[in-house]
Amino acid sequence: MTIDLKTFDALDLVNNNYFIIFSTSSDIALPDTPSSFKPYFPTPGREFETGSFIEDFTVDGITPYYEDYFSTWSDYIVIHKGTPYLYQSGSTAFDATTTNNAVYDYSRNFDYTFSTSADTITLQFDLSILEPDLSGTRYFTFASSRISDGTETGSLQDKADEVEAIIINANNISTGIEQSDEEDISGSTDIEEWRVEIL
Repeated sequence: MTIDLKTFDALDLVNNNYFIIFSTSSDIALPDTPSSFKPYFPTPGREFETGSFIEDFTVDGITPYYEDYFSTWSDYIVIHKGTPYLYQSGSTAFDATTTNNAVYDYSRNFDYTFSTSADTITLQFDLSILEPDLSGTRYFTFASSRISDGTETGSLQDKADEVEAIIINANNISTGIEQSDEEDISGSTDIEEWRVEIL
């Protein structure tokens, strides 16, 4: 699988995270990102800042993130500080009842080719790590976050408008273009277009 993700302005691999989110269904959930508020967004297995976290969920801990969002994801890749990390649920979704974010860890067997240009990430990897049978349909979407607390996470900035699907067979291509750039976020986190190809 080859993935190209382009932002409106030059990438900022130091201060931003870029996400490729996968699912076995079309119901991939992400928080809304209104202009007045960018939600804190600690994803499965990633270190987060307790102070920022408590502002959002003072009683229920990390579990609401899993109930509302991560239980709709099967796997995800985050590009953090210029390195791609693959996190896998181990089944069709991350467990909705998860109380300990550290229960998930990135795959040590994730072999990939990664490169960037000024505004584009290109990532290529063996699709069998996501779909061992190399069959069926895989759903995906994209998002970005601003690292705001000195850990591995921060606030969600942008997400693709739609969840897309790609049939897992040779020479299948899926592309998309976002309609406009967003004035309330940095152009380095603003997703402009993407391309996914199975070779």
